[in-house]
Amino acid sequence: MTKRARTAANASAASSAASHTQSRFPDVLGEAGIVLADFLSPADLYALRRTCPAGRHQPGDVYFIHRINRCIADKQIGGLLTFDANYQPGDGEDMPRVAYLMQLLYVLDEGGQWGLWMGPLRIARHGRLVQSLPISVRPADVRRVGSKAVFDGRADSLKQYSLFGHLMGQDGVVALRQIDGIEQLGETVVTVYTQETLPADHEFATSFDPTDPIVRVNNEVDYASFRQLAILRFPCEEQLMCHRTDLTGDSSRAALANRLLTQAAIPWGRQTRMVSIDDHRRRSGSIYLCGEGPNDSFAARVHMTRQPTFWTTVLYTTEAPRPQKEGSLRFPRTAKLTATCLGRNDKERLFDHLRYEQLSFRICRKSTNAVAPKAKAKAKAKPKAAP
Repeated sequence: MTKRARTAANASAASSAASHTQSRFPDVLGEAGIVLADFLSPADLYALRRTCPAGRHQPGDVYFIHRINRCIADKQIGGLLTFDANYQPGDGEDMPRVAYLMQLLYVLDEGGQWGLWMGPLRIARHGRLVQSLPISVRPADVRRVGSKAVFDGRADSLKQYSLFGHLMGQDGVVALRQIDGIEQLGETVVTVYTQETLPADHEFATSFDPTDPIVRVNNEVDYASFRQLAILRFPCEEQLMCHRTDLTGDSSRAALANRLLTQAAIPWGRQTRMVSIDDHRRRSGSIYLCGEGPNDSFAARVHMTRQPTFWTTVLYTTEAPRPQKEGSLRFPRTAKLTATCLGRNDKERLFDHLRYEQLSFRICRKSTNAVAPKAKAKAKAKPKAAP
């Protein structure tokens, strides 16, 4: 038999065995099998059948654990997510063990490339939205992904976020859910553009990525990608506004702010920029100076917002302010980083005379200002949106 013939024969055998195995799932797994058979490819079903003697016994856990571990390594998920290989139903978790492993495997394998969430999740860790990385994914988290039809119908960045987004902050304030076919991020309605629905002259048309598409929020503001929207909506109770400047009366400074949000390369050699534009063609956006790197000890960003007649620039940081210190000594690492990244010219044009004050701030509901330390104990952090 030729190699091609053997390959065709093996494929036929796998397809036939998969069909037989799929029909056996309700018997082997009970009710869970009816749903989960759809989450496995023919190749997986064929390999799985070989772990079930005579097709009568429950599939072996070793196969799923091996496939999940291989998927975590191949897709660079190791620093992001982990799972409970020893999970057993009980203590409030009722999902069958094999169902948990099956569905998690499908989500990880079919979710695309996960590595681009590494930087954002490090930023989330600096804001104490997650206590540590990698995040442990439990059966309840897998269940929140929704049905296979919902999962398969989403772009990759939404598929990925649906697994862990509800763990950012308290009370699921930035959880992704789909209700009657409509996507919602927290309480925000999100419309996902496709290449067919995106206007040809759209500001972000040249950078459209089907794996992380442009999205529209509440039919008012467009974001360059879903991932950028999610990062901007991260709750920010640990984030201090240490300086704010209104750029008025100087067109060159306004032009600089606009250029920083429109040029192809992310300014200052940084890695993360988020940009939005409203129906009045007013831009807003943030550029992270640090926070995404494996060795960064805090996160800091410059946020720029186009107002009707001027630009506002704000410097945010998660660096803890030094008590009884003033000026740049209050946030010494942020001051040093800002001077190094922006350079003297951009720093002076964007922030005038940067004072590094800890200005008054509040819960981040429709702005990125945060809760003052004394107010944290009194206020329940339940943010909705970044500016």
